[in-house]
Amino acid sequence: MLKDYEHAAYMEYLVRHEVLDQLVAKSNTFLRGRFGIQIPDFDCLAFSGCSGMLVGSPLSLALKKPFIIIRKHPETHSEHICEGFHAAKKYVLVDDFVSSGKTLDLVVNRIKEWQPQAQLVGVLEVSRLWEDKVPYFHTKFPFGRRM
Repeated sequence: MLKDYEHAAYMEYLVRHEVLDQLVAKSNTFLRGRFGIQIPDFDCLAFSGCSGMLVGSPLSLALKKPFIIIRKHPETHSEHICEGFHAAKKYVLVDDFVSSGKTLDLVVNRIKEWQPQAQLVGVLEVSRLWEDKVPYFHTKFPFGRRM
């Protein structure tokens, strides 16, 4: 029997449009400060990879905020490692989950090279929304480093 969807386990909540739609709506509500958590001002979203783009792109439309796409690998058809809103001052990284910090380091370093005045003000980790919980919003990286 053929499955309707084929994907890696971590993409379960991102590839089905009806679930993604709910995830984006909840993330939108959260970033507008309606969960009772203070969200710092930001003028842009940033994301990388398939999972980041699946959430980040529709979320930027819902928030009416521009975005920056960070390519994880330089071997691509584009000559740009970062693409999008070059005038960003303060941005939020949107990611499905944070574990090792590799994506965070990659994003921060590439945006810093591309647009030195842009500052990361937080990381929206949307994986908890899959379980109907409040998402994590990191302003300090788990290993104690300031962003």
